[in-house]
Amino acid sequence: LVGDLERRAMRLSAVAKVQLAMSRTELHEVYAEIHRAVASSVSQASCFALLLADRIEPLFRPQLVVVDGLVTWSSALPTAPVTECAASIALQTGQPVVSTQPMRSWGALVPGASETSSSHLASEIAVPVVHGDYTLGVLIVQSRHRGAFTAEDVELLSIIARQAGVAIAIARLFEAQREERQMAEAAARIARVALASTTAADAANAILAAVSEVVPLDAAAIGLLSRDDAIA
Repeated sequence: LVGDLERRAMRLSAVAKVQLAMSRTELHEVYAEIHRAVASSVSQASCFALLLADRIEPLFRPQLVVVDGLVTWSSALPTAPVTECAASIALQTGQPVVSTQPMRSWGALVPGASETSSSHLASEIAVPVVHGDYTLGVLIVQSRHRGAFTAEDVELLSIIARQAGVAIAIARLFEAQREERQMAEAAARIARVALASTTAADAANAILAAVSEVVPLDAAAIGLLSRDDAIA
């Protein structure tokens, strides 16, 4: 009876943490809440990874990898191909995958990490993150200990992953709305600049400044056609 109550409490705690993620409008905050839910529910994991599937290429885009408490975000993580590993199978089948012989160490993606081969890993769970009919990505936990994970861990991760799919979809919607608003504001600002500027140089500088606020860039230029159709 005590064991049943403890398991029920863990499920409720995990659901509560991921439901908190649904209130977040920034994707990185959603990812952080998802990790907190997993970390509080699955105690034997030495590595956690949240992988999103590329919408076009057969690639994983890691958003967050945590190895022994060290957090690394997407900006420092490379993409990884979809292969025959547990994460790839979970992505393709939409079903959880439990492995005692992990083929890939997700912690090895972290810059500066030691070259930990998959032979050092002894347990793994990969659970698809699904929203509607679309699999957004995969949640991964890995351990150096054999038999580290149980059927209850799979169940808890599946609950978290289902809620995570909703939270990510909501945050993506907010992000798209923010980008649309920023683009509209930038377009209006450019129109005002074009009408108010007295020289082409002033207009070009103001336009590039407005564009740089909504489009990541290292360099930019505006070319003007002269009367003989040459670009100046």
